[in-house]
Amino acid sequence: MGNAKGVFKEVAGGTIGWAVVLILLGIVAVVLPLATGVAVSVVVSWLIVLGGLAYLASAFAGRYAGAFIWRMLRGGFRSPHDAD
Repeated sequence: MGNAKGVFKEVAGGTIGWAVVLILLGIVAVVLPLATGVAVSVVVSWLIVLGGLAYLASAFAGRYAGAFIWRMLRGGFRSPHDAD
């Protein structure tokens, strides 16, 4: 039982740390809305680029040449709304 209390304190400390970080980031977002908008745009853009690269990389999992070519073409025009 003594060990469980130590784990709980460790987890609670990490949670409090993340809460403080999120509060500070929220304050920064309110104070600097333009920078926040630019930062969000950059992060979303990178996620889209990385998603397209991952799709292109998955083209090499195709068993046939037709599947490979189709996946390579689709990966270049990958949309974040594509469900696969």
